[in-house]
Amino acid sequence: MRTKYGIYPEYHTSLDNLDIISPEGLFGSFEVISRSLEIIENNCIPKMLLPCEPQLGKYGLYPLISTKETKSIVKKMMDVIAYSDGKLTLLEISEIINVPFFECFEVIETLVEKGLMETSEISFKK
Repeated sequence: MRTKYGIYPEYHTSLDNLDIISPEGLFGSFEVISRSLEIIENNCIPKMLLPCEPQLGKYGLYPLISTKETKSIVKKMMDVIAYSDGKLTLLEISEIINVPFFECFEVIETLVEKGLMETSEISFKK
């Protein structure tokens, strides 16, 4: 809630309680903050180790059975691969390809596990 300081007597005090704030609202805020921290902690700079597009089937990454999701799974993986040049962060890639961060993170984890990609930590020093 955003109000002018002093208008809301419980504002940022120990007087906040669940009579004023619903448990659902409090939990919703907790989830948003928690997920935001997870994104900050897991953001990285991914870089493909191969100079060109890998054969996904060779690494067991191409679906063997076609389903409704097959096309989007492969597209997401190929989009992450295309932008993983060691210059963009995973969060930037996620925004560019319009795929939720944690879905991109799963792709990165798989590619790293298969030895096709490496990740670098983000330095906040300028």
